[in-house]
Amino acid sequence: MREFFQLAGILALVSVLSAWALSYTYSITKPIIEIKRYQKKVEMIALVLPPFDNQPEKEMVQISNEKGETVEFYVGRKNGQPTGVAFKGGATGYGGKISVMIGVNPEGRVYGIQILDQNETPGLGNKITQPSFIKQFLTKDLVSSRWEVKKMGGDFDQVTAATVSSRAITKGIKEGLTMYQNNKEKILKTG
Repeated sequence: MREFFQLAGILALVSVLSAWALSYTYSITKPIIEIKRYQKKVEMIALVLPPFDNQPEKEMVQISNEKGETVEFYVGRKNGQPTGVAFKGGATGYGGKISVMIGVNPEGRVYGIQILDQNETPGLGNKITQPSFIKQFLTKDLVSSRWEVKKMGGDFDQVTAATVSSRAITKGIKEGLTMYQNNKEKILKTG
């Protein structure tokens, strides 16, 4: 019986030390991770916006979508005038949530797109990240395009054998553009 209590005590001590080490490591790495996330966000915003001379990440407008989720809009300006707006969009693809950073000019035409996160099937669905697929959305707006893949009667090519992923990206961009258009005045009047 004494042996049992000794082993239980050792196990408890190891557990407490492991928990402390994990907690300590987390407290050290958390600020570094947050800085890296911020830097990546700033980089993605810069990649999808027309040229600007402000700090769009600091000119953010938050708006709730139909699902009650908050969407952040980042306004790029040059000489005080809006040059574009960047925001995150997304939809559910075959492999789960696809997250996209979308940049539009003030009129609502797509200027740039960057895939932020996706878990689509390698070699099939993940082809949505290729520039050849993404570029078809550039310069498009809500009015001039049918926002569906060609297989479903729309204007956009789908990736062969990855229609679900292609439709998800198309839907996510359309939803983002719709939200931008519905809140355009509120977004652009900041600053």
